[in-house]
Parts: sequence; C-alpha cells; structure tokens
Amino acid sequence: MDNMYRDAFIDTNLPQTRLTQEERIQVITRLKEFGFLKENIYVLDYYDPKPYFNLDIDLLYISGGNTFKTLNRIRNCHFDVEIIRYIHAGVTYIGGSA
Repeated sequence: MDNMYRDAFIDTNLPQTRLTQEERIQVITRLKEFGFLKENIYVLDYYDPKPYFNLDIDLLYISGGNTFKTLNRIRNCHFDVEIIRYIHAGVTYIGGSA
C-alpha cells in the first residue's frame, strides 16, 4: 500500500540535541510502516527549521511526549508560526502532542 501523502514529522521524544542520521532513519522507518513513502517524509530539525518552511505537505504529525517541552521547542525555532500557516492552508495536523 503506497501512501501518496506528503508528511512533515516532528518527533518530540528525542533529546535536545540534533538528530543523528541513525535517528532520522528510525523515524522514517516508523512512518514507512504506516505506508508513507520515504521521499514524502520530512523530519523537522529544530536547529535548522528553515528548510521545513513552505513545504508542499498534506499532513503534519507531532509525536507524543511532553506537550510543554514540545511547544517550547517549536516556539524557540519559530516553527509555531509555520504550523499556523500550514493549518490555514488545509494541512491536516495530528499527533500525540498536536
């Protein structure tokens, strides 16, 4: 089953450091198990969020975790404004901390 949705993923269960390549692969592997295509998955880098602004996505998934830490991380990298823009553009916003 191939999923044609373009998905942006924000993982909230990771430490405050930048994702390693291995951690990125783990995130992508988990999403592929749900039918997402690798080329349609974007994993937000809190330390370099600019490449994740203005993506052509259908779904924004926020993983579960501490909602307050997640919100703080998102605000600190100014991605909160982008989430609002995505929602206004009709992007589906789901997840454990959404």
